[in-house]
Amino acid sequence: LITSVASMLLLLAVLMEFTQSQLLYVKMTAADQAAAAFRDMVKVDGCITDTSESWLRQELAKVFHCAQEEITLRGTRTPVGRGQLTSYQVEVKVKPVIIMAKFWNIDSERNYFEYRLDRTVVSEREVDSP
Repeated sequence: LITSVASMLLLLAVLMEFTQSQLLYVKMTAADQAAAAFRDMVKVDGCITDTSESWLRQELAKVFHCAQEEITLRGTRTPVGRGQLTSYQVEVKVKPVIIMAKFWNIDSERNYFEYRLDRTVVSEREVDSP
């Protein structure tokens, strides 16, 4: 009886971790879709604009259930013309990774990973003529 209870607890813990891994996969897919839409905005605008930055922060905050301030976004802020390169980097701490961290004796400070993007795209922005 004692071993069956322990076995059931272990099985439940593994089942919850499997469920968490599936949820993380869905979140990563949604974040990748938001990042692809952001990439298209950067290509068209030739740089990161306040509008595109705000949009990406809102989308990633919804996906990862975090504050917009926890999202780091760096990159080209000055518009470049068609054919020139523009780059950006995005970083977000994703937590928790392991749903039952206390059960597995994992510190909450270590229970995260970083979602990172480092992209360079070719601008499609038409240069304004004088």
